[in-house]
Amino acid sequence: MLIINSIITDKERELLYNKVCEAFDSGEMPEYHEAGTYNRFAKLQITDLKCIDLKTLRKRISTMFNLDEYTLRDPNFGDFISIIKNGGNIQAHIDNYPGYDHFRVNLVLQKPIDSGYTVIDGVEYEVDECDCWGFRPDLKWHSTTPVIGDKDRVSISFGYLKNKNMLIDKYVNIDEHDFSSIIYDNETDTILKYVEYSKELQNKYIVKSDVETPINYTKVPSLQCLTGDHHCYHSLTSIYCYPKRLPSIYYAVALDGFGNMTGGKTFKFEGNVVTTIEEHSHNSVGILWDAIGTIYFNYPNTPNNGKAGTLMALASYGTPNEKMIEAMERYYNKEWFIVPVSMEIFRVNMDQFKLDFNIKIETEVDKLTLAASLQEFTNRKLLSIFKPLKEFTDFVFFSGGVAHNLVSIKYLEDTLGITIFTGFAQGDEGVSLGYALYNNYILNNKEYKPLGYRKPYSEIRPEPMLPYVDIVNDLINNGIVAIYNGSPEIGNRALGHRSFLANPGSKDIKQRLDVLKQRESFRPYGIMILKEDTTQWFTTDIESPYMNKLGTPSKLFIDKFPSLVHIDNTVRVQTITYDLYPEIYLLLTNMKEQLGFAVLINTSLNIDTPMLYKGHSSKVLDMVDNELIKSCYIHGKRFSKQLHRL
Repeated sequence: MLIINSIITDKERELLYNKVCEAFDSGEMPEYHEAGTYNRFAKLQITDLKCIDLKTLRKRISTMFNLDEYTLRDPNFGDFISIIKNGGNIQAHIDNYPGYDHFRVNLVLQKPIDSGYTVIDGVEYEVDECDCWGFRPDLKWHSTTPVIGDKDRVSISFGYLKNKNMLIDKYVNIDEHDFSSIIYDNETDTILKYVEYSKELQNKYIVKSDVETPINYTKVPSLQCLTGDHHCYHSLTSIYCYPKRLPSIYYAVALDGFGNMTGGKTFKFEGNVVTTIEEHSHNSVGILWDAIGTIYFNYPNTPNNGKAGTLMALASYGTPNEKMIEAMERYYNKEWFIVPVSMEIFRVNMDQFKLDFNIKIETEVDKLTLAASLQEFTNRKLLSIFKPLKEFTDFVFFSGGVAHNLVSIKYLEDTLGITIFTGFAQGDEGVSLGYALYNNYILNNKEYKPLGYRKPYSEIRPEPMLPYVDIVNDLINNGIVAIYNGSPEIGNRALGHRSFLANPGSKDIKQRLDVLKQRESFRPYGIMILKEDTTQWFTTDIESPYMNKLGTPSKLFIDKFPSLVHIDNTVRVQTITYDLYPEIYLLLTNMKEQLGFAVLINTSLNIDTPMLYKGHSSKVLDMVDNELIKSCYIHGKRFSKQLHRL
């Protein structure tokens, strides 16, 4: 970190400080945000604060810090004003600007007394009024100590970028069944962009970035050979987004829900040495779910039809039947039940399955019993796989399509007394990421870095700031808002970028969401909470950054939000931390200050499809026009029917 003294005069400081306070108090500041009770931020345009020539000041700072190569202005956070009041502070974080070097200079307009110190990589610095400090926020952890007393901490922050002009490897489809690709920066260990289901992209690319077009593609020959294997790639997608440092030895299970590979494998990882300790059946439990759903519940007659979650929710209403479970075991092991290679074979197998299974389903109760038996069968299959690991560990990574079954995960944790961690891309959408991780870490024997691969979005870039106060007011007044912020999530789980967010305290909120999403009433909704509030709302602590866990709600939660508790006394939960979801974290913090609780229903933004919507934002605006919702937030800006067409 570099500190330069007296970069402005006392008179300039006084003019700037008075104008900043006046602009905040009068509401003149554009793009103004409250980040909780104590912190206030506003983006600063060159034409703002006419008491001083900000363009000249910015150039003065660039010259004094020798930033000639940093020719770009930060397009995301830009230049901004920060006011931190008594009790407030900035939490430790690193800013991620893939493709760029980032330099930020902060000018002190008012300094609190003996508090509000700058902290860089754990070291406190005292910077006086009129002075400024510069550093690389993309490389250094930075924060402040809490402000104490009536004297606010007031500063202006200037952001400068330099393009790296780097070459980046693009790892794409591992084979014709793995429909995903990534753009990966080897230098910074960062996923720059993630493309799902891009079957036409069969080659490796080199990517060059420049000022005008951040990413240009140049095709080069495909990879000649592959190392590792499909299930190892699956496992790495969970392992490398784990938020804590890995132990010296750990274990992972990967099980395909549906695919053309073998059923699954159990791995032992010792450093970067990977050992397969067990291979599992070629038969796919996912096909069993598809078969029963197709034949007995009229789900689409296709493999991997996306309705397993519906059947899973229904299972909680029934009681398992041993005769049905025995029939599932018997026919699950038939040779023809191995994963089919085509749609036609799937349908032929389904016809044969219906004849051989020979279970009469005549009433709604029979259907509930069948669904419950299917879930119990799955629980037992997984127990036989996970139980041997209990001898070696009480912590297991889990990936593959079967890892979407949260009911089984909770069953395994409760039965075996273990903890299971899954990532954000359990299915084949994560295989290309796993392949890149395998080649970068395992083959090159590089040390794992926590937090390196945790962002669950298709493009890693700074999030647009959310207007927290406006959103909370809409949640109070209308109950539901649509969020379309930044790049979409990887996989099929809404995690705050393509979400309907709802106030759980709003009247009839579940019924209203069911109508909006055209969703069955028996299906529960997931929630997002602050990680530090977990034990307030649940009976145990939970680590669930990607909404991949079910928790047992506390009495407080049941009393306050009874409609969110599923019939099996569970709630699906996403635990929010600032490092992973800064904007959602600040939104929940603001909600807690206004309503007394930080709990939001978070469900996928669905438009014209039951799957997570990843298309153009215009369709979100159409929902407002058609009065399906009152307001939406697109890349940090609020739109309502009356205003958004102006």
